[in-house]
Amino acid sequence: MPRPHRYTDDHVPSGHVFEFMLKCVGGTHLLRPDDEINEIIVGELAYALGGFSDRVRFHELVCQSNHQHGLFSASCEEVIEDFMEAFAGNLAVKTGRVRGWEGRVWNARYSLTQIFPSAQRVRQRYLWAQGLPENLYASPSDNPCVSSFHAWSTG
Repeated sequence: MPRPHRYTDDHVPSGHVFEFMLKCVGGTHLLRPDDEINEIIVGELAYALGGFSDRVRFHELVCQSNHQHGLFSASCEEVIEDFMEAFAGNLAVKTGRVRGWEGRVWNARYSLTQIFPSAQRVRQRYLWAQGLPENLYASPSDNPCVSSFHAWSTG
């Protein structure tokens, strides 16, 4: 039996923003930042977006060593599923290869939540603050993981 759709409304409103979250299996730190893994994350996101450039608009990506969040808009439910399959699937294969990891990389399929326009800025600030409460770094600009904060702050 096929898996149910992640977003189950009859219609995905065009232009609405969604947040996805991917967690590494068992909380492992497979995404721990280094030049190679950061390049893979950015490269796989760019590759996936290339195939969906007219149907997906990406707004934010914030990674930590054991999970990542992203905000994006998509034209329909099938596009969301196909885009996430391309991004998460390719990223899992390359991450596993680089880390010498056999088996699943992600704890489960991605979680997906619709973010209403009134909450987008709040959610963006929350994502940028990942790691601050744990004192992993002093400012979002100090985050060694992939984060769109750097692009937003430098223009």
